[in-house]
Amino acid sequence: MPLAVPADEAITQEVATRLAGISGVTIVRYRREVDHWTPIDNQIVIIKRTPERLPELDYPGNPPAQAWRLPLALKLHIQQSERDTDSGDELISVAIANCMEEIQGAANWYQWDSLAVNTEFGNIELGVTGTFDVATIPLLITYRISEGDPYTVR
Repeated sequence: MPLAVPADEAITQEVATRLAGISGVTIVRYRREVDHWTPIDNQIVIIKRTPERLPELDYPGNPPAQAWRLPLALKLHIQQSERDTDSGDELISVAIANCMEEIQGAANWYQWDSLAVNTEFGNIELGVTGTFDVATIPLLITYRISEGDPYTVR
C-alpha cells in the first residue's frame, strides 16, 4: 500500500490521531528525548525514536519486505491543582488508562489500519518532572516496507 509519507511517519500520525480522541488532551510530537517542550497539564508528548531493523522478520520476494521496529514513547503530564481533592496517583492512573483505551479501541488496533504487523506495550514508567506527575508508556511497533521503498507497507 503506497503512502504519502514514509511508513514510520504514517504510523506516528495514526498514533497522534487516536490519542487526540481523549477529551481535553494536548498532543505534542517530538523526535528528541530531551525535554524541549514546555509541559502543560493533560499533555501527551509522542517521542519518536530511531527505527530498528528486524531482519529475522523480513519476507522474501521481488522486492523483499524489510521488517522494522518503531519505538515510540508516550509521555503523559498531569499537574494536580492545589484545590483538587482527587489523589495524584488516581489522576495519573486515569490518564494512563484513557491513553491505553484510546490506542486499543479499534479492531486490529495493533496493526494501525494495516500500517503495521504488531504493537507491543513496554513497561510503564512513573515519575515526577517539576510539579507534574509523569507516566511514560513505551510502544514498540513492528512494520514491513518494500526494500528500497519506505512509502510502501507490506
